[in-house]
Amino acid sequence: MRRSTLLFITLVALVLGDPNARALADKDDDIRLCREEKDLNHAYDACSRVLSLPDLTREVRAQNLENRAIILTELGRQREAIADYGAILEVYPRDYRMWNQRGRLYRRLGAYDRAISDFTRAIDLRPDYAPYRSNRGLAYKEMGDNIRALADYDEAVRLDPDNDISLHNRGALQREMKKYRRAQADLERSLSLDGDDAYTMTELGRTFADQGRHRDALAHYDRAIEQKPKHGPAWFRRGLSLSAMGRHDDALQSLERAEALGVKDQDLRFALESERRLAGLGTVLNAIETPKTGGSASAVGGSTGGGSAASRAERPVNPDFDMGGELNF
Repeated sequence: MRRSTLLFITLVALVLGDPNARALADKDDDIRLCREEKDLNHAYDACSRVLSLPDLTREVRAQNLENRAIILTELGRQREAIADYGAILEVYPRDYRMWNQRGRLYRRLGAYDRAISDFTRAIDLRPDYAPYRSNRGLAYKEMGDNIRALADYDEAVRLDPDNDISLHNRGALQREMKKYRRAQADLERSLSLDGDDAYTMTELGRTFADQGRHRDALAHYDRAIEQKPKHGPAWFRRGLSLSAMGRHDDALQSLERAEALGVKDQDLRFALESERRLAGLGTVLNAIETPKTGGSASAVGGSTGGGSAASRAERPVNPDFDMGGELNF
């Protein structure tokens, strides 16, 4: 026992006294932090320290570049992430995952030609993988080429008929193309595979609303909000349908909730202005009619205004809001 203890102490002393051994330990620790650290800024620093070391193997360098690119994306530094993916592709030009990941970032930045080029490279290298088709379809859709977008979605669904995201994306596009029956079929199929998805419930609600079926739309928006109470698009669309049904007080509350949750849409601004004008007109009319009902003007005004003020006070202070009805892999 004494000999083993002495040997252990000797080895520790050698390691602590050897600069190369310490450097190796620091490198391994930084690789672990780059991969596992929850604090994104600390993780980024660890990745960068690893990547600054000389004589890294290609594999270690690529792994840490990929981890840093993921961290940079989460930090909102997409262009730097694109550069890291590019560095990987210089060494591994047949890595279809990296072509896809860089394409996703280009799409988010609105660089659709570059995004489509990267998705096409990924598809050429992995032609049987549905997500890459769906991602390219989304890029085509956002640049306004619905025909090519639909062709990619069709192929994605053919390759993987049970992929809820491809079905969602195709359904959303078909709604915009006014192919409502096909849109409804795709979106309902997507929900049958992932019944808790608030985005798809909202998109299905829009399919009904576009046809003037606002009661059906409202039922789906309510389901979406039940699943994801801070899903801004569902509150926004709910407000529009309530307005179309003549329920203006409820519409105003829903629209204001959408605004509080960070929805940025010109239609929301116009709808809020319209509903607030109607609310103001309703208050004036109530005040004029007060003598006929025997109530006091202050009581009527207090009841109407009080309810609206209470609803506004309940808006979330720090909403967690994910905008975007369509999804990509």
